[in-house]
Amino acid sequence: GLSREQWLDSGWMTVTHPEHLGRPVEKWEAARAAGEPTEQEQRIRQADGTYRWFLGRNVPLREANGNILKWYGTLHDIDYRKSAEDAVRRTEAFLAQAQRIARIGVWVVKPPDIPEYWSPIAFEIFGIDPAKGPPRNLEEFILHVHPDDRERLLRETDGALALGQVFEYKYRIVGPDDVIRVIREVGSPIHENGVVTRYIGTWMDITEEEERIDKLRRSEAYMAQAQHIARVGSWSYSPQAKCEHWSEEMFRIFGFDPSKGHPANDAFVLHPDDRQRAEEELVRLFKDGHVLDTKYRYFRPDGQTRVIRDVGASVFENGVIARF
Repeated sequence: GLSREQWLDSGWMTVTHPEHLGRPVEKWEAARAAGEPTEQEQRIRQADGTYRWFLGRNVPLREANGNILKWYGTLHDIDYRKSAEDAVRRTEAFLAQAQRIARIGVWVVKPPDIPEYWSPIAFEIFGIDPAKGPPRNLEEFILHVHPDDRERLLRETDGALALGQVFEYKYRIVGPDDVIRVIREVGSPIHENGVVTRYIGTWMDITEEEERIDKLRRSEAYMAQAQHIARVGSWSYSPQAKCEHWSEEMFRIFGFDPSKGHPANDAFVLHPDDRQRAEEELVRLFKDGHVLDTKYRYFRPDGQTRVIRDVGASVFENGVIARF
């Protein structure tokens, strides 16, 4: 919104954003004093009052004796570029935050084993000072891996790199404080002109997840042992009467082979005097969600007769029966 005369007569200063005015003025004055070219990025107000980013360049024109005759200047609209750069920075910030929350580190390796990039979280996971940089090669990296996992990891890595394949490993690492962590690593090749030029991948610290899984396995083992001792089996069925779970003790109680899976309904032989009552109780459970607590005599496949107490209840999710 300025005339040519207004712009050249320092009018550009009046339309430069106040936050960006100081630095361009300093650079322009320094360039004039030194007679050197200069460039700067600044936001300039448009005629409609909005600001856009511009790249300004100034170059002196000299006479044969070296004296400056005049200055030439250009302005390039770089607002779209700055917007794209801001979007990239925001995306990188969001990605970095997501990596920090999920404890995921990112790496890039150039074959055969030259690291090109480790994200900040990657250094944190391995307990390595970023100022020292990542391990320089696989030989140095393997020193951070638990001794019992090194041979397997080297063997699997050599195989994946030789074939240029996507890979996924799980192994333990030992931090500088001797704390052992469990890592899941996933890597994928990057092809350029049909040749693998890099591998990109992630490390995820799954230590807590593995601990929860181990705890769950122990709980299941304790439950199975308790059921065996108490001769108590557990079961779960869908509302469509499809078996979702039968514990090992159920197979032992009813005399079936676990390797053959859940037995068919006609494989259960109840005492004639108990069959109708037991079936009616089951219908009430599956149809109306009534609590099941019934007792009946059962003939096992080996000819033995057992007295069974069957107890069941409905499990509701969002007010709807999800299973029994």
